[in-house]
Amino acid sequence: MREDRVVIIGALAALAAIAVDSLFSFPLDREIPPLFAAVLVGAVLQSAKRGRSEGRSDSAGALVLPAGSRQHGAVGFVVIVAAVGMGVWHSKQWEADGYFKQQLAAMRRADWAEVVRLGVLIQQSDPTRLEALRLTGRAQYQLGEFDEAWMDLKLMQQYVPDDALLLYYLSQCAQKRGQFGEAEKFLTRAAAILPGEALFPHHLGLLYLAQRDAPVAIRELQRAAELNPQDATVYFNLGLAYEQAGRKEEAVVSYRKALESRPGWEEAKGRLEGLKK
Repeated sequence: MREDRVVIIGALAALAAIAVDSLFSFPLDREIPPLFAAVLVGAVLQSAKRGRSEGRSDSAGALVLPAGSRQHGAVGFVVIVAAVGMGVWHSKQWEADGYFKQQLAAMRRADWAEVVRLGVLIQQSDPTRLEALRLTGRAQYQLGEFDEAWMDLKLMQQYVPDDALLLYYLSQCAQKRGQFGEAEKFLTRAAAILPGEALFPHHLGLLYLAQRDAPVAIRELQRAAELNPQDATVYFNLGLAYEQAGRKEEAVVSYRKALESRPGWEEAKGRLEGLKK
C-alpha cells in the first residue's frame, strides 16, 4: 500500500511540474513528460499487481479486489487522463515555440508574408501567444492588410490594454482605415503611458498635420523635438507644420536643424531653398 502511494505521489508531482512549466514557461527539462508517462505506467501496473495478489474469489470464482486497490486504480486512471490532456497541451506549446522562433527570423529579414503564415500556425497551436499576435499584426500592416492587422491587434488588446507600442500600431491601422478619431485616442493613451517617448507625440503631430490642424500639430511636434532633439525627421515635420501655419521663419529654423542632424538630406534642402526664394 505504501509503495502505491509513493508511486502515485511521484506521478502527481511530475504532473505539477509540467503544469508549472506550461503556465509560467520555466526552463524545466523536456524529458519530464516521457518520465512522467513511465511513472504512471508503473503506478497502474503496481496497483493491478497488488490488486491481483490481495484479491479473493467469490462463490462464482470471480476475482474480487480489495477496496484499497480499487481506489488506487481509480486514482491512477484519473491521473493518466489528466496527464494525457496536459501532454497534448504541452506539446502544442513546444510546437508554438518552434513556429515563433521561425516567425522572429522572418521578421528580421522582413519576410512579411512568412510572418503572417507562421502567425496563423501559432494561433492554431497557442492562441494566447501575445507577442506572435503583435508580430502578425505588424506584418499584415506592412502588407497593406489593414483590416486583418486591426483585428489581430484588437484581439491582443483584450489581454494587454495598456501596452503603449500596441496602441501605436492600432493608431496606424486606424489612420489607414480612415478612423482619425480612433487613431488620436490610441496615440494620446500611449503618450500618457510613456510620457518620455518621442514616438507618440511625433505621430500625433503627423496626424494633426494630415488634418491640417497646424497649431496642434506644432504643439505635438515641439514636444517630440524636446524629447528627442537628435531626430532630423521630427524637425523636418515641424518645418512642414510651420509652413502650413504660414510661419516661414520658424520653418527655416526647423529645416536647418533637420540638416544639422542629417547633412545632405535632399528633401530638407529642397524645402529650405523653396522658402528662401
